[in-house]
Amino acid sequence: MAPTPTHPGALGVIDEHLASLGLARNITARCAHFSLLPAMVASSLLVLTTGRQFCERYAARLPVKILDCPIAFPQLTYYQLWHERSLASASAKWLRAQVRSVAQSLRAP
Repeated sequence: MAPTPTHPGALGVIDEHLASLGLARNITARCAHFSLLPAMVASSLLVLTTGRQFCERYAARLPVKILDCPIAFPQLTYYQLWHERSLASASAKWLRAQVRSVAQSLRAP
């Protein structure tokens, strides 16, 4: 199970890493809304490969288990993106700073 690619033929970081190792996932279902994936996994025999922090949000509420991936992956990097129009906006700067602060507080020690 995987989120829908941003455009046809696009590979996400998971698939790019697997391809570099000569491996590929067998994706049998896709979903345009990432937050729906855990519930879909919980009501099926499917597997979702994603970051641990995302999965931990759902593990206590849904009948799912978090398993270690048998393949080592590099640490995921997240980015904030915004349109050039909002670059100088005081409110947009404030929001970006808040998101950055929260994200930094979520880092593993």
